[in-house]
Amino acid sequence: MTQEGYAIRRFYDLVLVRSQTPIFGLSWLVMHPITPASPLYGQTPERLAVTEVELWVSLTSLDETVSQTIHSRYAYGVSELCCYHRFVHLFYQGAEGQWLSRFHETESLVAPPPSDPGEGIGVAD
Repeated sequence: MTQEGYAIRRFYDLVLVRSQTPIFGLSWLVMHPITPASPLYGQTPERLAVTEVELWVSLTSLDETVSQTIHSRYAYGVSELCCYHRFVHLFYQGAEGQWLSRFHETESLVAPPPSDPGEGIGVAD
């Protein structure tokens, strides 16, 4: 809210660990470190929901087959965010030795509940 009482949206570019990749042949995990400089630092899932946070992901690539630029954009709402999770290893060998993918699978991390209401994501004890 502004001082005048208007609700406005703010946009933040998130700093990524790697902002580009030379080849997308296997996979590329887009990661944003939650440091004190991050707009997500100290936030909790509850606070993100109250402020109606959305994460917009926009990717641009080149399809080498047809030399065309490809654009993709998706918005993630708070209900789609998996706080205190991480991705599992992407590839694993099945029972018959074949390589399989777990592209969207995550595993839960043990996240201690904040001892102080001001603590949140990215805040160390």
